Amino acid sequence: MLLGGALRRLKLKERIYSLKLYLLRHDETTYSRTGGYVVSHKATIRVILCSSLGINMGRYCDRIDVPAASLSIVQFGALGSMLKVLGDRSFMDADLRSLSGT
Repeated sequence: MLLGGALRRLKLKERIYSLKLYLLRHDETTYSRTGGYVVSHKATIRVILCSSLGINMGRYCDRIDVPAASLSIVQFGALGSMLKVLGDRSFMDADLRSLSGT
């Protein structure tokens, strides 16, 4: 029986797996020219980044840190995934970037 955090992590992994399958199925036809994007909560983005880059997801919170409302970019190519941008908030003004929790 899974309790609390373990059940949430399992459900999160299931949702991310479904999202990755969806993106992979539509990648060549839909996103090959325009690219794709994912908008989600911070934990989900971190898990997707770890999974996409081949980083062990067992402790994804300790491996990748991204601020809230930030932009991360992963480029997918013939040789695999490349992290191009992580946690960019340059589009925010300085007051927003300095707020607690961001």
